[in-house]
Amino acid sequence: MDKPITDDSVLLSIVIPAYNVEEYIGECLESVIGQDIDNYEIICVEDHSEDRTAEIITQYMQEYPFIRMYQKDQRGLGGCRNLGVSKAQGKYIQFLDSDDVLMPDTLGMLTRHMEDGQLDVIFYSFENFLHQGSTIDDKKLKLNQRYHKGEYDSDATLSGVELLKEFHANADYIIAAWNCMIRKSYLTDHDITFNPVIIYEDWPFYMEVLLKAEKVRCLNDVCIRRRIRRNAITRNTGRAFHIYSKIISVKEMYQVALKNQAVWEDCYEAVAGAMHIRAYSLCKDFRLADEETRNKVLSMCSAEDAMFVKSIIIPWSETRNSELKAKRKCKKLKQKCEELQKQLDKINSEIHQ
Repeated sequence: MDKPITDDSVLLSIVIPAYNVEEYIGECLESVIGQDIDNYEIICVEDHSEDRTAEIITQYMQEYPFIRMYQKDQRGLGGCRNLGVSKAQGKYIQFLDSDDVLMPDTLGMLTRHMEDGQLDVIFYSFENFLHQGSTIDDKKLKLNQRYHKGEYDSDATLSGVELLKEFHANADYIIAAWNCMIRKSYLTDHDITFNPVIIYEDWPFYMEVLLKAEKVRCLNDVCIRRRIRRNAITRNTGRAFHIYSKIISVKEMYQVALKNQAVWEDCYEAVAGAMHIRAYSLCKDFRLADEETRNKVLSMCSAEDAMFVKSIIIPWSETRNSELKAKRKCKKLKQKCEELQKQLDKINSEIHQ
């Protein structure tokens, strides 16, 4: 592409927040530039890095005029994404973290689905990979393989609520800002944005996106490789701020559910499942934190936030845990009864022979 694209011809805007990623930003940009689509733009929102991130992006801008960069101080991932959406000229938005990479021939496939189905959102799977030199021993990361458990009908157009139910049925709760493509007008028409001051900002974001969407699809394809590294934002931020961010994110998920109560009632188990896994993580982190960290968390919280956790989240999470344990016991009991019935049937069969 030898010239900047004009407003009318932009089909897709790729929004990339970038902070202190000089090691990765080049690989990230290269994975976009080599895609099977030519009517797109790349918007880098550079958060005043302390390394050569801005310099590297500038070098790419000189060679590829469809790359733009905006610099804002200390906006965080949510704030950077919000700014990127406001500057985007494309019909569709693809968020991409600056240390991740797109799989080849991904964007053409995704935009064709968006156009053919007139979709609000399309979701897809991803795979995790360890950054060179990292040693994180966690089987839950499912390295170098498709992350999601469920198989989805890639050509089926569903409502967001219907897909949320499928996610719940398959226990696929890792739905983030970066593993979906969204129609920009869908975000702006519903005023869906990210909280700019916390991490885990995409928890309430994806909940609101799913509860309001009328036309969605989910692909089984792995479209993004997600880099796991120890100094990533969600792994390297202070423990107290982690817990505080989870409090605000869970609170906002709860508020989103209340705002969409008529829809929520149609998919209570799915919404409850998505919220529970986050609330459980929050309660576990708070319970395991030392006294100094807890005091820091409480100092960050407003009285309303603290009351929300104490009066709603902790009791609800404990109740939900009890419900799930009871369901698991019932399931095991049912399995034992079925096994006993098979044994009785076999004995009866042998007696009558």
